[in-house]
Amino acid sequence: FFTHRINQQRNIMGLRKASFKDRADKEVVLEEVQKDGFQLKLASDKLQADKEIVLEAVKNNGAALYFASRKLKGDKEVVLTAIKERGIAIVSASTELKADKDIALVALQGCGWALEFVSDDLRADKEVVRKAIQNCPVAIKYASNECKADKNIVLEAVRKDALALRHASNEVRNDKEVFLEAVQNNGDILQYASNEIKADKQIVVAAIKNKASVIQYAPIELRADKDVVLAAVKKEGSTLQWASDQLKANKEVVLEAIQNEGYYRPALQYASNCLRSDKEVVLAAAKKNIHALQYASPEVLEDKDKILMAVKINGNALKFAFVILQEDKEVVLAAVKQVGGVLRYASDELRVDKDVVFAAVKQDGRALEYASDELRADKD
Repeated sequence: FFTHRINQQRNIMGLRKASFKDRADKEVVLEEVQKDGFQLKLASDKLQADKEIVLEAVKNNGAALYFASRKLKGDKEVVLTAIKERGIAIVSASTELKADKDIALVALQGCGWALEFVSDDLRADKEVVRKAIQNCPVAIKYASNECKADKNIVLEAVRKDALALRHASNEVRNDKEVFLEAVQNNGDILQYASNEIKADKQIVVAAIKNKASVIQYAPIELRADKDVVLAAVKKEGSTLQWASDQLKANKEVVLEAIQNEGYYRPALQYASNCLRSDKEVVLAAAKKNIHALQYASPEVLEDKDKILMAVKINGNALKFAFVILQEDKEVVLAAVKQVGGVLRYASDELRVDKDVVFAAVKQDGRALEYASDELRADKD
């Protein structure tokens, strides 16, 4: 047991606490780099120049090539072994091998980012660049300007990752076909578009279909376009906030937004003042999310008929009613029959009222805690 623990500790420490003699001992170092290629860092200069040692190290961890001698960084067999294990290891290869197309293609097969470290000539080689973007589309960032201006290459990249478009030439970024492809994969890319592209209705609608909130990047003219805004609110109701004032007052648009809103962002808050007073709109909002009532106009919250309809949909509407209606027995009775716990919002006078309290407790026994002390003590 103790021997096992000692050996285990040696494996963890590797050559870190080894003597200079051990770091120069080929047998010792060979054993260590086979377990952890990075142990090559601690080997003697002579062994960092030993091909057998270095090959074993880069087989374990290609990045260990960084610690090899300059001569071995230019050895094709060693470098190939390293980049097969870890493509990015090409960063440590000699300048000559960074210009070797075969070497580059192998490295890029494992890591598209390796394109950054190959020669300028290879970054202008379309085959090499295509290999890079197959693995990592955003690696087009390191391609030559000529490749960044190649529409076909950029299209290949954006089909895999729309963000690759950010590194294309200005001309290609403003190409409608390319941008359409990009926004269909990632609507967020619209924020990086030129004003000309952002003004294209087809592109904006395509972006919205991918992610509704990108309507915020569209020009005001398109945010005043009913088709564009409907496309957004049908996907996410809260996008009504970016619509023009005219469309925030459009009943069809607002009702569509309400039907597609999220729980924490009721669309009613973005509607015009006029529609926040509209009976149909407010009741639709209350039916979808009772908490939307907090955004209804004061006229609604003090209107007995509208609040009665709301509490019959969901008793919690009582919470948002004006005090005068929280003192109205008919309204409060209708509310507690739906949700007993809203007795807490009733006036003190009604929490003493047996009819109201019994109705609340019948719906939810826990409502008794909101009754008056007198009724809580009533055994009936």
